[in-house]
Amino acid sequence: MSEAEMNKSFVETFPDLELDKGISDCFQNVKIKGLGIRKKTGKLMVKATADRLIPVSIVEQAESALKSAFSMKVEIKLKFKLDMSIDDIISEYWDSIVYVVNSKAASSRGILNGNRWELKGNNMKIQLATAGCDILKSLGCDRMIEKIIKDAFGERI
Repeated sequence: MSEAEMNKSFVETFPDLELDKGISDCFQNVKIKGLGIRKKTGKLMVKATADRLIPVSIVEQAESALKSAFSMKVEIKLKFKLDMSIDDIISEYWDSIVYVVNSKAASSRGILNGNRWELKGNNMKIQLATAGCDILKSLGCDRMIEKIIKDAFGERI
């Protein structure tokens, strides 16, 4: 994938994109760091940074709007630059993390919902409300959670 380096806002980069006000507000301060198209898939890749948490469901709506505008698959990869502890970040973003894992591993839906987590140093312990630890591990949900946190927040757990 070749990529153009940028440092424009999302709105400057896509001035004609029609977004609902709530989505537009969330993306107001998002900075585009790079755009590229994957050769194999033809997918538009948008690399960006945000100074506030944006729920995955909102990001998906922006991806959908871009997909409609450009008639191609789109993936927005957000890296968050936040002045918060990783505990606070995960607390606020946990529902989005679970949403992403559930969308990638459908069998995790009933198992991951309603759980509690605890972070001690770089170790996360998730207490499930139901049985299913072995299923989650076999689906790679632990690695998915680690990757989401590393990709979005730059933290290894």
